[in-house]
Amino acid sequence: MMGNKDVLQEKVEPRFDLTILNRLSNTSSIRRTYDDIRAYWQKDPVLKSLSLSTQIKSLKLSKSEDQKAALSCLDYHFERFYLPTMSVTQADAYLNHITSVIGFPDEIPNYAGSVIIESVHHQSVFSIFYCLTRMFHHKSGTSNVIMMYQQSVPDPRLVYIKDLLRTLYKIEVELIQFDGGSNWYKQLKRSTKENTLIVYLGDMSPSVFQGKASNSSEYKLKLSLENGKSIEVSRLSVAEKISEKLGITHFIANVDDDQLLIEPANNSNQLLMCPLQSWVFWPAIGTVYGE
Repeated sequence: MMGNKDVLQEKVEPRFDLTILNRLSNTSSIRRTYDDIRAYWQKDPVLKSLSLSTQIKSLKLSKSEDQKAALSCLDYHFERFYLPTMSVTQADAYLNHITSVIGFPDEIPNYAGSVIIESVHHQSVFSIFYCLTRMFHHKSGTSNVIMMYQQSVPDPRLVYIKDLLRTLYKIEVELIQFDGGSNWYKQLKRSTKENTLIVYLGDMSPSVFQGKASNSSEYKLKLSLENGKSIEVSRLSVAEKISEKLGITHFIANVDDDQLLIEPANNSNQLLMCPLQSWVFWPAIGTVYGE
């Protein structure tokens, strides 16, 4: 999960998400800027030139698909500014609302001990993390949670949710940075107890760590479109290595259309899935993921 400073300082080609984040970060009225982008982005020559359809020219995308992707990206980045300003009651209701948009499973697969769940950067990734944590707390009594993140500064939403889960549900969340080195594993091993839930987002591009990520492997991420088409990109993951080294269960949590699917991972099931328009990193699909 990204931190503001890291994203703004990245030296990359112009991107839809970075342009939006820059505008929201440098305005006297975030709400007015958000409303203007939402209403007029298709008339903005910069944003229009960076839309999803310009990133994937091999697929003919409709205007509605472009619109959905743009608003999904805008809402995701706007959320980082307004979620931390909510009261405890407001934030709890907001985060739990995702269960009325995406269907969560009634039960989780059987497992014993600790578990690592690998998922994707969906537009509602923070709400999904919040509700997943509550689900495992309710079903398995898990009160010790580790959330792994990639950037040097954890996202402010993640910090706020950590405090919220402790305040409302007595769930302790530890944030551990996965920086591509080796120190993260030592910290993870020390922090993993008898009944720990580890949440890891395994859809980062291998190019992000330039081949330096310790104990990582490359797998595939399937990004689906409304017309039944899909594309696959390479992703880097350490989830399977963590599972093997710590001797814990490995689950994959995929977002398939409007359903969250939680399944055991194995050698034949390492495919992550997410709707393309709802994937946080679609603006980087050409420059970072090489599509």
